[in-house]
Amino acid sequence: MALKPKIDKGIPELVNIDGLARLTGVPRDELNMRYLSGLIPGADVEGRGVVFRPAIAKDVMANPRPSRAVRDEKIPDLVSSEVAAGLRGISRQRLDVLYREGRIPARLVTDRLLLFRRSVAEGGQVGERTGEPCDDSSFPELVDRTGAGEILGVTVKTLERRYHAGQLPGATYETSNPDRPGLVFRLSVVQEAVGREFVAQPVRDPKIPDLLSSGEAGKILGGNRETARNRYLHGYLAGRPVEGTEGKPQRLVFRPEVVAEHAEWWKTRPGGSTRRRA
Repeated sequence: MALKPKIDKGIPELVNIDGLARLTGVPRDELNMRYLSGLIPGADVEGRGVVFRPAIAKDVMANPRPSRAVRDEKIPDLVSSEVAAGLRGISRQRLDVLYREGRIPARLVTDRLLLFRRSVAEGGQVGERTGEPCDDSSFPELVDRTGAGEILGVTVKTLERRYHAGQLPGATYETSNPDRPGLVFRLSVVQEAVGREFVAQPVRDPKIPDLLSSGEAGKILGGNRETARNRYLHGYLAGRPVEGTEGKPQRLVFRPEVVAEHAEWWKTRPGGSTRRRA
C-alpha cells in the first residue's frame, strides 16, 4: 500500500502569489498588478488563484519596472521644474519668476505641477517680459495620474496598471528623482477612454500545464477536495503542492488528464469498487 504523496513531475514546482512575494521581496499587490497587466507569466487555477514558477523570481527582481506602456507621441519630451532649473543652471525660484514673467513657456498641469519641454529647458535664451505666465501651447492639454484617475473613476493604482499594460497611452517625464519618473496623459485621450472597458490581459506561462484545484479534482473523482487530497497523500493520485508565504504547501493542484486517468483506474483496480471513496 502506498504510504507517501506522489509528486506529478509533469507539473513544475509552483508558488502562489504570496510565495512569489516571499521569494522576490516585491509586495503582493504589485505582483498582482504585474500579472494582470501581462508583465509576468502565471496560470490561473480554475479561478481559485494564480500560481507561478519559482524560476521567474530572478526575472522579477532583475526587472523592477516591467512595462508594455504605449508612449503618446503627441506629448513631447518633458521635464519637471527641478530638472529644468538644473539644466539652466538657475534656482527653481528663479525659473518660476521667468515663467510668471512670460519669458519662458511651460505648461501648468496642476497647481503644483509645472512642466517644461526639454528643448526649452536646455535653451539659454529667454523671451521678453510680458507680465503674464507664458503657457506653452505647442502641445495638448495634459492631466497627471491623479487627474486622469478622477476622470475615469478609478484609483491611481488601477490607472497605472492600465498604462503599464499598454491600454492607456501616456508619457513619463524626468523628475529630480531618477527612480520616480512622473506620468501624464493627454486630456482628450483620457476623456475618450471614459466608459471604455479595460480588460486585464494576463500572460499564460507556457511551462505550466492546465491545472485543477483539489476541489475540482475531487468532483471528477466523485467526492470532494478531501477525496483528492487523501489520494494524493497516500500516493494514489499524482499532484503538486503549491508553496505559500512561508515556503510551506498551501494547497494542491492536479493535471486534468492525470485525474481522469486515475478515476478510471480507481474504478477498475483489483479489489476496488465504483462506490468506494478514499
